[in-house]
Amino acid sequence: MKIWTIATYTFLRQIRDYKSMAAFMILPIVMILVLGSALDSFYSPKTIALMKVGTYSGDRGFINDSLKQFLTSNPIANQIETLQAESVEAGIERVKSDEWDAFIAIQPNTSEALQQGDKAALVLYSQTGTTFAGPLLESFVRDYNLNAVLLSLSIEAVNGVSNQPIVKQIPIVTEGKKPGGMDYYAVTTMFQCLLFGALFGVFAVTKDLGNYTHRRLLTTPVRSSAFMTGKLLGSTAIVFMIALFIFIVTKFGFKSNWDGNLELILSVLLLFSIIAAAMGMLLGYLTKSTMISSLLMFILSTVFTLVAGGFSPMKGKLIELLSKLSPNTYAQEALFTNIYEDKIMLSPLIRLVLFAGIVICLTVLAGRRRVQ
Repeated sequence: MKIWTIATYTFLRQIRDYKSMAAFMILPIVMILVLGSALDSFYSPKTIALMKVGTYSGDRGFINDSLKQFLTSNPIANQIETLQAESVEAGIERVKSDEWDAFIAIQPNTSEALQQGDKAALVLYSQTGTTFAGPLLESFVRDYNLNAVLLSLSIEAVNGVSNQPIVKQIPIVTEGKKPGGMDYYAVTTMFQCLLFGALFGVFAVTKDLGNYTHRRLLTTPVRSSAFMTGKLLGSTAIVFMIALFIFIVTKFGFKSNWDGNLELILSVLLLFSIIAAAMGMLLGYLTKSTMISSLLMFILSTVFTLVAGGFSPMKGKLIELLSKLSPNTYAQEALFTNIYEDKIMLSPLIRLVLFAGIVICLTVLAGRRRVQ
């Protein structure tokens, strides 16, 4: 009963700090709106522009006609824009100047050479990194060789090459499977701001130290563990309330994707709120200063968010190693996996519980040391 009384008192005292409450509720919403809107294109699927492929033919036989038919057939014509060059040199120059992505040259008398059973080649010039034009031309050559073997080099077989589908169009649906800008930052920015909410844990400790309330409380017949537990519960309730506010606004106001298991989402938010409140109390007991604790919490929240990919996804062995020390990593992993893969992963949840347990134990030790 005494614990709940202390928790209620802590909660009411902090919720009456209207300026702090307004700041911690408005700031996350503004950050999510700005980041989600500004960087939405970074997380949205992009349409690939048509590849510009130039051609020049010194051949006037069936190979020239077959290649033209091949490049203008569906769905290849939907992937490339075919352009004519005045000469081989002009085509190569346009590739070098990045005006064209690739250039195909047919040597003179290529059709005659093939009819006589001699070797012939189509020459491809392309930019470094261009991968579509090469396989496309190889497909044309392979199909021609196959038909040539089967039908003894009949011209009709070559013309029939382009009737076979070379490029398959497979629609890829990313909606609900990949977070957009608003979806991504609704989660990552929330956790960053909840770590800022650790200041309520700091206030629960430093305000009593500053006005000597802590000394008077020690003279009452209540254990120090009850004081710490009550303050932790009250501070956690405040941070969790802020988390619920952000969740509701982003889900119904910004239409962010929160279509996961509601019990899991609330459990992750509650665990993270406990971690944030406990970290704030820990810093409050260690530093005994609101200003120093606030500065340290700001640094920690920024680092935790950075290594967890909260600002933007990051890769690298060092980042991967540091991310294991951040509670944001496990909270984001649990939510993103559930929302976009429809899976409930126990490992990030277990790590969040362990993280919360470690921080609470350190807070208790620091609080007892302060009492002594």
